[in-house]
Amino acid sequence: GITDFVPIVWDPKEPDANLIEPALAQMLRTVVWTVYHELGAGFVHRVYVNATHVELRQQQISFQRYRKLKVLHRGREIGMFTFHHYVIDNRILLAPVTIAMVGVSEVRKVRALLHQYNVSLGMIVNFQNEKLEVMYVKK
Repeated sequence: GITDFVPIVWDPKEPDANLIEPALAQMLRTVVWTVYHELGAGFVHRVYVNATHVELRQQQISFQRYRKLKVLHRGREIGMFTFHHYVIDNRILLAPVTIAMVGVSEVRKVRALLHQYNVSLGMIVNFQNEKLEVMYVKK
């Protein structure tokens, strides 16, 4: 027979009490949870990036969307590659990803962007797995 649908339960880790921008971080957790709750896991990356865009607009949260990451070496741009991310209200960098496991590579990219935009807190949100994963990165 057909297995019953089991609703996804919101089970994010509680944000660090010392987190920079706790209210905005909580709003963003609600945004990404709404996207994940609506779509679930298993879509391609751009679907989550676009849905996050729609939800940020819906919640009237101020943001800028970027599609590329400049690669700098000794202060000089040496290349660019695709890495979708948002700067929320000039205070938090939001990086939606769809990967098996968030690793050092994503943390390094987000840290580079934090310096590039002069933002203190990054949020990596992984939509790939059966549970929504949120990781914070400090500058």
